[in-house]
Amino acid sequence: MHKVLIVDDEKLSRDSIAQLISWSEHDLALVGAAKNGFEALELFEAERPDIIITDIKMPIMNGLELIRKIQEKQEHAVVFVVLSGYDDYAYMSEAMRSGLKHYLLKPCNEVQILEVLTEIKKEIEQEHEKQNFITKLHHHYKKMLPHVKEQFLRDIALTGAYNQRDFDEFMEMLHTNIQTFQLVLVQFSDSCGYLQRFALKNIAEDLFTSEGLILSTVVEESVLLLIPSMDFQKLIAILNRMSEIYKSYYHLELFIGVSTDGGFKDIRGMYKEVQGYLRHRFYFTEGCIITREDVQDGVGSSRQEDFSASFEEITMSVKAGDVKAAEERLRELFQIFEIRRMEINEVIAYCMELYLIIIRKGQLPPAPEQLAQVVRFQEFSSLQETFEYLKSVMGTIATTNQDASSSKHHRMVASVLQIVEEHLSNPDLTLTWIGKELLYINVDYLGRLFTKEMGVKFSQYVIDRRMELAKHLIEQTSDFKIYEISTMTGFREETQYFGKVFKKYTGMTPSEYKRSYEERRSRGIE
Repeated sequence: MHKVLIVDDEKLSRDSIAQLISWSEHDLALVGAAKNGFEALELFEAERPDIIITDIKMPIMNGLELIRKIQEKQEHAVVFVVLSGYDDYAYMSEAMRSGLKHYLLKPCNEVQILEVLTEIKKEIEQEHEKQNFITKLHHHYKKMLPHVKEQFLRDIALTGAYNQRDFDEFMEMLHTNIQTFQLVLVQFSDSCGYLQRFALKNIAEDLFTSEGLILSTVVEESVLLLIPSMDFQKLIAILNRMSEIYKSYYHLELFIGVSTDGGFKDIRGMYKEVQGYLRHRFYFTEGCIITREDVQDGVGSSRQEDFSASFEEITMSVKAGDVKAAEERLRELFQIFEIRRMEINEVIAYCMELYLIIIRKGQLPPAPEQLAQVVRFQEFSSLQETFEYLKSVMGTIATTNQDASSSKHHRMVASVLQIVEEHLSNPDLTLTWIGKELLYINVDYLGRLFTKEMGVKFSQYVIDRRMELAKHLIEQTSDFKIYEISTMTGFREETQYFGKVFKKYTGMTPSEYKRSYEERRSRGIE
């Protein structure tokens, strides 16, 4: 309900307006009628009206002065309606120049007043809707901004998908004009969940607060930080402190790669650079910070070599239990090593990384003995020796995964079979219903799995089971009508369609089958 205040030095005019309108019927509340501007200001402070109907010519403080004083407060949005006579042209001109657009000429009647008030109510409601929309928009913006920032950094580092103008606009949105950066990539000494990675991201944001951490994100099993270029010793001190805090909480070592300085166009290359540095982490027994100075020819080789795609193909094959595909991908990777004549120490570093990824793709977390076996790569003296060991480890894990996958598939199909038996009478029994509503699994995948296990499509299997149930019901009792059997086998009361399917399955209509069965039974033939 909108509050209305009347201001007029003429009592007759005030009382007339107050009594003409049935305020509550129009969702309005008259909160006061003031005889001058000073009294109106007091009522304004007490009642906070939404609409003020004010005379323009008044002693002591005229209507325009009252309006200016209220607008100067800027505490409460008020819509003004100016009352004027035919001889108030100068006042009205000034009012219009001040942006006031609602006025009434004295004397005015109920219809004229209500027309103006109705228009104002619409304006107020539209303004409220606008403000609510803007508030909601700001809320969503603040809610989504952290996710947008994370995705932006991931896209730049992984794909280089943005140009300089995109980046400048994004930096303007973040209210910063920094143009020279460093990338910090942090990896963990052991596999950890998203919560642990998110915790590290928050620790980094707290420690870099005064230096102005620009962007941070979680990339796969690592944390990536984009920071302003800063003094090297100061950066190392912050990173060491970050490692100490994280280790005290989660008992995990951190391996940290720090890039050289660069601008926006260098970020993609800087990411490859720090990835290359961290491939040397396997030379260290404890967490460490690795820079270009720590890696011999680091910048050249690390920015040229990126085997992440090959690693992913191999590990996906291992996880899927596809031994043959995993071995083929591994052989292709080693052919690249050989063609490029890469140093054995560099190959060993890649193989150690791949080994630690592979042993985490088994059914159980890697045992300490498996983790310790990574040092064996230091003992290999040839490329073939390294290949054979990796192939052996990979084959063992892939075979275990294949067996586990087969067992899981058997259990899943068994669940489907049980559901079918329990819901044969349900007309809505479909693979889509089972997959989405009961097992929460991709329907296409479930269909392929069922066909592979059972040797028949799901739809045909359901028809077969329903027909066998129908035969059983016909044979076991003479009390059921055909339409009842149709309903009990999931065909609703569509007896014509039921009969058509039954005849296709048995070669006879339900009635013919019933007579045939009774004849055979009377002759003692079951």
